[in-house]
Amino acid sequence: MDICRVVVELPSPESAAALWGRALGARSTGLAELTALVRELGYCPYDIVLLDVTAESCAWAAELRGIIGRRSAIVLFLTGALPAATGSSGLFERTLTAADLVIASSYELCVALRQRSGTVAYELTAPLTPCTETRGLSAGLRPQLTIVGHCGYTFEHWLREMGRPASIWLCLRSRVVFAEHTLSPAALRDLVRTSALVYLPKAREDLGRLAADCVEAGAVLIAERRYDAARRYFSDTTFGERDRAWSRKLSLWLVADQRARERLQEGARRRLESHTPAAQVARLLLRLRTKRPEFGAFASSEHTPSLLRRIEYRSGPRHFVYDEDECAVVCLVRNGKDHLPSFLQHYREMGVRRFVFLDNLSDDGTGDWLSTQPDVTLYVSDLPHKHYECEMRRALVELHCQGRFCLSVDADELFDYPGSSQLSLGQLLRYLKRCGATAMAGYMLDMFDTVNAFQSRDHLDLKRAYPYYDVSGVKRSPYFTEHSSPYCGHNTLGDATIESLSGGVRRRIFGGPSSEYLLTKHPLIFVDGTLEPVTHPHYSDRAVLADATCVLYHYKFTPSFQRHVEESCRNARYTPFAQRQYDRYRRGIRRERALRIDAPLAERLSGPEQLLERGFLWASDRYRDQLRSATAASAPAITSDGVAPSRRASLLEPAGRGIWS
Repeated sequence: MDICRVVVELPSPESAAALWGRALGARSTGLAELTALVRELGYCPYDIVLLDVTAESCAWAAELRGIIGRRSAIVLFLTGALPAATGSSGLFERTLTAADLVIASSYELCVALRQRSGTVAYELTAPLTPCTETRGLSAGLRPQLTIVGHCGYTFEHWLREMGRPASIWLCLRSRVVFAEHTLSPAALRDLVRTSALVYLPKAREDLGRLAADCVEAGAVLIAERRYDAARRYFSDTTFGERDRAWSRKLSLWLVADQRARERLQEGARRRLESHTPAAQVARLLLRLRTKRPEFGAFASSEHTPSLLRRIEYRSGPRHFVYDEDECAVVCLVRNGKDHLPSFLQHYREMGVRRFVFLDNLSDDGTGDWLSTQPDVTLYVSDLPHKHYECEMRRALVELHCQGRFCLSVDADELFDYPGSSQLSLGQLLRYLKRCGATAMAGYMLDMFDTVNAFQSRDHLDLKRAYPYYDVSGVKRSPYFTEHSSPYCGHNTLGDATIESLSGGVRRRIFGGPSSEYLLTKHPLIFVDGTLEPVTHPHYSDRAVLADATCVLYHYKFTPSFQRHVEESCRNARYTPFAQRQYDRYRRGIRRERALRIDAPLAERLSGPEQLLERGFLWASDRYRDQLRSATAASAPAITSDGVAPSRRASLLEPAGRGIWS
């Protein structure tokens, strides 16, 4: 693959095109040199041409397509701010029209570009080369807190943000250093290397260098959420522009808790592995492939992210294509034999034809059983779940589902939606595309029986074995919170009615705060290049949410539940937050042979419309109109006696008489 980077101004080693060019092995050339070469050869010898778009480069970039022709792909890089409007000539707009792919340095820039010109840009972290120098902090030293100022921001501003008591406490417990905005990048990097914490009160345009330096130096970054690079590596320690109270809590917590700093730093280092230059190049080539399919051949093993090299293909169709009104299921599984027969049956009956499973160290025969299923593509990996759960899921979603719908679910979750008896999955997906929705918010509904035995059972039918649910203990809260916004803060709600749910039956049984039992998820997503999949096990970001919610029937209390809890607690398989749940499970079930659930308000499930009536699910008037239209279009003929000769089993039947009974 031959790539060139066109240089208009003096070469800058930190410009976006320069960083991408270095990662892609591109050569640098001037416009005059490229023009002369094309005239001499009669064609452009480069497969891909890279360039930064600035006010200066717009003067000639609009003509680049005419120079190199259609054979080569043009990738533009936007950084900082959009060039000023150029009057009636529309120079900037013509520049965008000439491009095959536009990469922006931030999501805000993508939004501004779409509003101004209608052009879709994709936000990708620049492929920064890691520094080789690192350092370790002595345990006995006070941690250094470095404040990175910006123009007009002084140490006094920080004191006011923190408040007098908190700022005094922070100064006593840590060495506080203020870095002026005029500090050179090299000097700031040296300062970061001596820091345990770095505080960034306002997003900066540095292509993510500060965040990467913090990861490499062993410092935790507390940053304003619009600094996208911070969200990639330090999502738990970002705060909203107007939420300074949360930044104060973060600072106080991390100065006092060294173990928390170490845990966050370890997570950041592992996230950096999935954003190496090779990983980012692979993502760029996948984006380009959606625009120019012929460039898919360039995504070779040379550009495979290191993370994917630890995910091994085992069986099933390695390369497959499915239609835009179809959906593939992607599932991370470990020891899922209890759930998998019912899981596959449920989704096959919905019309799903492609399944992608990643078996993460199963020892109950899960992998062998899945390898016998003709519509299952199976991968295996020994990556630790507690560190790489999101990265493993995201890697397979990005590999197989570009430009298509995807259901990212667990093996104990069965997806359903309002009106599924009238509206097929394909019709639902077409409706979402017409509405411009790229995700559907959903809620986990814990399913159970009055006595949930822990003895092995053959041919377990999940729907019949666990027919009850109880929504009386569900807690409602705003969709955007200080805890969820780092993972889904750029989402657009289909309606303000959409909320976040937590708690439920598991909290009733095992206790603890409602927040420990998060029920909100984004299972159905459209991987359009703008949406960022699996930013959290429950969330995706940069999505436009549908005007209806869906449900994930959650089957936790199967015969293998006790064994799974014991193994998870013994091996500390999950992150500390999730591990607390499993510790509660272990205390709750102990050595019992069954889990008995006494829920006076429990109901037998008849279908999603029942949940719609109970207020657990929500649908807009437009969505309900779509259901009525679908019902009218598929209504059976009526005989002279007024009775339909045949009727499809409906999920709208009264409780206790549906297909779940």
